[in-house]
Amino acid sequence: MKNLAGILLLCFLLLFSGAIQAQSINSDQFEKALQQHTNAQLFDLRTAAEYNSGHLAHAMLADMNDKAAFTEKLSTLDKTKPVYIYAAGSQSHATTQWLRANGFSTIIELEGGIDAWKTAGKPVEKTQSFHPISEKEYLQMISAQPLVLVDFGASWCVPCRQMQPVIDALSEKYEGVLTITFIDGGTQTLLMQDVQVNDMPGYILYRGGKEVWRKVGIVAKEEMEGIIEKNIVH
Repeated sequence: MKNLAGILLLCFLLLFSGAIQAQSINSDQFEKALQQHTNAQLFDLRTAAEYNSGHLAHAMLADMNDKAAFTEKLSTLDKTKPVYIYAAGSQSHATTQWLRANGFSTIIELEGGIDAWKTAGKPVEKTQSFHPISEKEYLQMISAQPLVLVDFGASWCVPCRQMQPVIDALSEKYEGVLTITFIDGGTQTLLMQDVQVNDMPGYILYRGGKEVWRKVGIVAKEEMEGIIEKNIVH
């Protein structure tokens, strides 16, 4: 009986390990795979500074050195769909192990990381140079219109991408009534500290230049509509 139980356990482990696919592929294969999978779950595991200096198109930042933020970002992913990852050199191996341990079924790692990608002459995108927004400029921005919603986000922020359809819908519905201003929280870090927004996405609603509401994270469209309706300047 014990032998039978042992055999069954071994079979289960073999089946489970076979269901989890982790592979490291070269730059040409990685590029082709991304072209075949639109809206791929693609992550750059380096720091924000490294990401800004050059990253793959449509890659989202998930700094593996910031464990809390890293875990939060990856917790929003669909575990049944492939996850593409890269770092500098071969530093993404540890993340591959973490993803496997947390139930992700298919992990595809860029062999040699972004260094190999650049050596192969593959394209990278750089975060455009930016002008730090001063406190004076920010005050002018939020006072320029009667009702202003400031949206702190970043292109690599997963929850920000999830919220974008909501923001687009609000922009269309309240055109001429509400001004929505996007601020790149990935670069305007000092401004975020000044206004005490500690996460992304972050939203602050101003009426007549005065704050009337704020929230961070995923916000229901109905909640945002409700607070906007209450503060529309007639």
